[in-house]
Amino acid sequence: MIHHHCFALLFALFFATIPCPANHPFHICVGEMDWDEERECWEVALRLHAEDLRRAMAGINERDVELKPGDLPPELGKLLEAHFFVAESLADQKRNQGSSESSVEEDALAQQPQGDAASNRPQGTKVSRLELVGTESSRGWFWVYFRLHESKPEFPEGTPDAKANRVRFLHHTILLDQVEDQSNTLLVRKGKLRRSLAFQADSRRFPWPVFDQASK
Repeated sequence: MIHHHCFALLFALFFATIPCPANHPFHICVGEMDWDEERECWEVALRLHAEDLRRAMAGINERDVELKPGDLPPELGKLLEAHFFVAESLADQKRNQGSSESSVEEDALAQQPQGDAASNRPQGTKVSRLELVGTESSRGWFWVYFRLHESKPEFPEGTPDAKANRVRFLHHTILLDQVEDQSNTLLVRKGKLRRSLAFQADSRRFPWPVFDQASK
């Protein structure tokens, strides 16, 4: 089990001496996503610019929100729920019916780690639930800790309907629509497997899970 305070230590050596200026010239969210075998969920830690996060939260209920370490304002939960989740959708029909058995899901996995803009596509059905754990502040950066609980597939692997033309994507669009040139990087780890993802305006989601057969 990974306690949420441990997440900050993962980046502390690298970011401890880097202050966050009031008018920072770049906008980036750095995060880690680790599988908790005991809880059977994902432990997520995100580090964001405090001012960018405050402005995004203020737009939810049209009121200023003060960011204090340890506080869990409802606007923060709403922002995370809306912009960090796993969604499942129906895959398109086979591109060449009768000539290829490759599905859209398999094509997407084969293209990893390429992201998908998905800006004008339906997000599908959300199949994850977010549990906000805590917050911390350091040198102008704001740390957010939460757990992501993902529902199990309706048709388990190995059953006749396991590949019922359904595909899952991880969406991480925090601040992408509020801040120009925003970039969200995420290190995903499960056991010995790991994958680095970069979410931007033209790469808002990735096939999920990100670990394909070749990486095992």
